[in-house]
Amino acid sequence: MLGYYVSWGSTVCILRDYSDIKVKGDQVNSDSRWILQGRGAQVFLSFVRGHIGIYGNERADWLAKEATKLIDFIPMTVPKSFYKSVFKKLVISQWSNLYQSSHNAKSTKEFFPSIHGLVKASHFVSNFRITQFVTGHGNFKAYLKRFNLSRTDLCSCSSGEIQDVNHLILSCSKFTPARCLLISSLKKNNLVWPPSFSTLVQNETCFASFCEFIDSIFPHII
Repeated sequence: MLGYYVSWGSTVCILRDYSDIKVKGDQVNSDSRWILQGRGAQVFLSFVRGHIGIYGNERADWLAKEATKLIDFIPMTVPKSFYKSVFKKLVISQWSNLYQSSHNAKSTKEFFPSIHGLVKASHFVSNFRITQFVTGHGNFKAYLKRFNLSRTDLCSCSSGEIQDVNHLILSCSKFTPARCLLISSLKKNNLVWPPSFSTLVQNETCFASFCEFIDSIFPHII
């Protein structure tokens, strides 16, 4: 006599050819006997609790329980790229926290509100002139006057405004032609004027135009 372990619900479904497997055990027992005996088969149905009596399943359960008692873990090789990725994220996170909590770099934060924006801007390559505009520490009367290197912090364009980065980029009448080229470039990229300063450096196309603007006005600032 052959012994088979089958799923009650699926057995009745196959024999009856329907998909509802939500039937009770007693019903399965009775229906299966009736269907198979009607076909001349001798039927013996029994219930095996869980994995009891099935050697393979009992062995698997035992091994799983024993594994929880192991002290030494199986060594797993992790690629160096994983460590580099984790370390990079940790460094950027700590750098970002310091950057955000600092009361310094107010001008720089207008261009890069977060460190993540700087990291993503792979096209951003600074130089002597760009650094002065991004940091606000440069050949501007507002900055020079702080160190008594200029008698006034007002711009020579006769606007009566302080000559700082904002003034030079947005309103100084001395550099209207260069500014018009910058505005035109922004409009081609569906960007409005005045833009956020972060757009000028974090958008690759805008950054190229911004660099051209800086190069054209820098020799004539003072």
